[in-house]
Amino acid sequence: MTNENDPNSTILTTLNDRFAAAITAAFPDAGEGWKDAPLIKPTQNPKFGEFQCNAAMALAKTLCKPPREVAKAIIGAVKVDDIAMPFTTESITGPGFINIILRPATDAAATALAKALSKPPHEVAAAYRAYVATVRNSSRIILAHARAGTAEKINQ
Repeated sequence: MTNENDPNSTILTTLNDRFAAAITAAFPDAGEGWKDAPLIKPTQNPKFGEFQCNAAMALAKTLCKPPREVAKAIIGAVKVDDIAMPFTTESITGPGFINIILRPATDAAATALAKALSKPPHEVAAAYRAYVATVRNSSRIILAHARAGTAEKINQ
């Protein structure tokens, strides 16, 4: 069940739906067995992004193909550019794990925040990913604009 107030829940549902569609499109003869396992889950190591897809391993057995080859086909078919960074060859690790790095809320928001913090946008995005990883299991956090050029954390 999706919690509409939890942004990770909504993102997880969106990623699951899009990866399922991509797998169905890339491997129409794969059957239904791959649908038994969760497609997307939060990563255990934040250096690999926020989420990962492990479906390539299960599909590889069914399709009699190497898992990394299956993973490449999945990332070639999935459409998540609006919420995730583009996939590269480094997005696939180990035997076929697909690592998903979320985009900042919007490029404009990241640029505005970067300007307010006097930091380059890529540093703000990296700091954001590290921060999200550290608070993933904690309570809800809201960033509020306090005055021009600053943002502060408000505990709720």
